[in-house]
Amino acid sequence: MCGKVGIAKLALPGSAELGENLAEIFAAGCNSVILENHGITVVGSILSEAYARLEALDFCARLLIKSSLLGRPIPLSEGELGHEHTVLPMVCDRRRSTRSEGKLGHELCEISRRAYDQFLFASQLGAASVKLGSETFLITPEGIDMLNLSVDHIVVVRSGHNHSHHGPSRYASIHKAICAELTAIIGSSPPNVMAFAVTDRKSAILC
Repeated sequence: MCGKVGIAKLALPGSAELGENLAEIFAAGCNSVILENHGITVVGSILSEAYARLEALDFCARLLIKSSLLGRPIPLSEGELGHEHTVLPMVCDRRRSTRSEGKLGHELCEISRRAYDQFLFASQLGAASVKLGSETFLITPEGIDMLNLSVDHIVVVRSGHNHSHHGPSRYASIHKAICAELTAIIGSSPPNVMAFAVTDRKSAILC
């Protein structure tokens, strides 16, 4: 989510040299740049995209610090990083939401904002879903800032198809696979818990 990260050489803050150093790294295809002994700069096609990258980069930094205190962080392979999530086919559905869908949509928004306030979700990291029937569930969308989430953004997945105007979370296929036996699902990557997940100390958190 933070895109390709690069490092720019140190230069006097506010100088043309620093601007040139930054421009060189961005020209190489980076979306986020760490400035030596200075700070970070991120870019995006819109402000919300730039902010999401800023938050994701800080999340990764906190995760690396915490996991290094526990044990040895285990990085993903190139093949694992390049894995693409399944995109559910979209269906043109002008049917108005039912009362139960609207009520549960409000609950999903409330829970998502609560998770965001507690640093359990980041702006575009995390997903929540709730089952409506054997083949239907509601899920938070992909690419929408959790702080600005509204009922209109909530995605209805019915019989494996997206019946909404927004794309579902990238975790929709996972939620679909396990919602047959479960009613409500929250997927998140909070740094404190993830520190165990990405190190060789996974078993230490088992209750």
